Amino acid sequence: MSAYRQTGRKHELLEDMPIGIFYNVWAWFCELDAARQVNEFGVSRLSYQEIKAWSELTDRTLSPFDVNIIKRLDSLR
Repeated sequence: MSAYRQTGRKHELLEDMPIGIFYNVWAWFCELDAARQVNEFGVSRLSYQEIKAWSELTDRTLSPFDVNIIKRLDSLR
């Protein structure tokens, strides 16, 4: 269940964004974010290879636009 549904509060990255428009991409980003690598320098950025592997493993079809949004969200983290 999403944090928004559990708490009723939007994530700070989504404060001004209507939830319905990018809901799937946001949910996908949250899944990827939860599984990301952490090293001695902190949280690693999501690579294109990781996004591709995740999409294949979960049988999700992402458009180039979706990947671009995920990468932009990742850069804000």
